[in-house]
Amino acid sequence: MSEANERDPAVVRQKLNHDTAKIKWGALHEHQQIECVIAVSIDLDLIDVACEFTLDNHSQVKVWMEQAQVKKVSDEQARQWSTEDRELWAVVVAPWVLVQEKNPETNYLPTSGGLADKAGQVSIVATRHQIIWPVLLPQI
Repeated sequence: MSEANERDPAVVRQKLNHDTAKIKWGALHEHQQIECVIAVSIDLDLIDVACEFTLDNHSQVKVWMEQAQVKKVSDEQARQWSTEDRELWAVVVAPWVLVQEKNPETNYLPTSGGLADKAGQVSIVATRHQIIWPVLLPQI
């Protein structure tokens, strides 16, 4: 992807949608240990949030954080998901792994462009993004 395309919201959204998949919480244990797993509220669109992270939209991310709609996964939440062997939607926006509980009413990933069926599990593989959130996320 060219540098110009990396900043095009439509291209970013398409790539993030493609890179999003279901994963068992246990596969994220190492990422949780280094506090890089971010929970996204089921009220938000995971792809929208990932897109704003990728495009460095600090102001929007800050709003979501202040409303506790985007936050680091707590140890308590991690234990619960581990006990339940929970399956979550996940997408990597390096250095972060964004996760979202599946909507109990559907087995589809909600996106602003419609519904994307994502069957099966995958391992998390970091993708290349030129994004760092040194100011906001370490504070959550």
